[in-house]
Amino acid sequence: MRSYPEGSTKDIDKKEFEASINCIERHLGKVWLEKKLTLNNPIKKLWHSTDVYSSVELYLIGKAISKAEKNNQEDWIEDLVSKIKNAKKINIVGLLYEGLVYLILNGKEQQLAPAGNEGYDVTYSYSNDINMYISCKKLMLSQEHDKLEKTFSSLSSFISNNVSNNTSNSHRYVVSLKNKNIKLSHLKHCLSLVTDKPEGTYNFGSVSVRYSNVIDDTLPYSYDKFRASYQIILNVPHKNEERKRINNLIGSAYRNLKKHSKAEKGKSINAIFISLPDHVSLQLAKGWARNSFKSNYSQLSLIVFTKFLPVNSPDADFLTTQYDVAFNDNCVNPLSGNDVPIKDWKRLLEIEFPLGMHSTKESKVVFTNLNLDVNQSYLFQKGEVNLVSNNILLMELEAKEGIKFIVRDEESQKMLKIVEPLPMQFNVI
Repeated sequence: MRSYPEGSTKDIDKKEFEASINCIERHLGKVWLEKKLTLNNPIKKLWHSTDVYSSVELYLIGKAISKAEKNNQEDWIEDLVSKIKNAKKINIVGLLYEGLVYLILNGKEQQLAPAGNEGYDVTYSYSNDINMYISCKKLMLSQEHDKLEKTFSSLSSFISNNVSNNTSNSHRYVVSLKNKNIKLSHLKHCLSLVTDKPEGTYNFGSVSVRYSNVIDDTLPYSYDKFRASYQIILNVPHKNEERKRINNLIGSAYRNLKKHSKAEKGKSINAIFISLPDHVSLQLAKGWARNSFKSNYSQLSLIVFTKFLPVNSPDADFLTTQYDVAFNDNCVNPLSGNDVPIKDWKRLLEIEFPLGMHSTKESKVVFTNLNLDVNQSYLFQKGEVNLVSNNILLMELEAKEGIKFIVRDEESQKMLKIVEPLPMQFNVI
């Protein structure tokens, strides 16, 4: 069985962790989980990963399945197991998000909809025969994001191979694009032109490169003189693309919800939960939804936006959940005599997060000493920082998104410490 995550988490009780892992193992089968032939399966990837973030995901997945099991939701579990083993990622993460929403709802009677049910995924019942019908949707990464990620991977490989031959031993590139359709060869050419130049911002039409020969001057170690270090960031504003995708997702969910939710006037509330990727701002998404409510979705009471983010903090159990609620002022609240718009989500939903920190306030995510807001851009970062120490007492190094730190003994060049990159987002939750 998977071992308890080393150095982890104040809120994951060891027995609870083992119970969650046992639950996954019992339903998926140890033999199937241990086979490595199909590691493109997202659950198998988690199972065979040893990092604490994979453990956090497996723990939450196991808790969701366990709650469904205790409440006799076997039909949903069977459907989940079937989809996991068929390895259709979009189906897997969609069902797992349903499970997470079901897990965090507390205080009222909740039911997962049967497998194959259309329109809604969870029902939340009140004592006065009023039901909330909840549609759970996960905004997957876009094709545009995937395309840029491939471009960035090639660009970072080019830099990694290129900087080792240069005179400076530390290089930082912040590449900003105004036009997404710029050829990779042109980007490589721009980076070649600025390497080892004086620090500054260099403009090449639709490409801007901010170059520096210092990655981070606050590190507790010296840079390795014999091994080059690099950091590269690609920043591409997504402008209206994510807004269109969210509006399309809301529209599709609302039409199905309205059609299949068995809504009874004065007796039902329609709601949508949407999981956002890390680069989409909760505040922006809430504003877009509120603007849509002015002319659409007359029978949709509220939308809850959520983000599950990895953090480098054992005290926070390596997980922060951010969430915000967009209310429809044009939709009345059956719980208030059917004549009052819904304003206070706490009167509607009891939410209990089983792990980590949670907040309705969105924090501004800034990359390593740079004022770049991840919430309004497609933003990618990668790097390798080679450091040396002449002290037997190793200082702490905070993990950074996409950056790998390697510390060696200055005299012997023996490797002393490796700090793996902090992931930008979880794999499936």
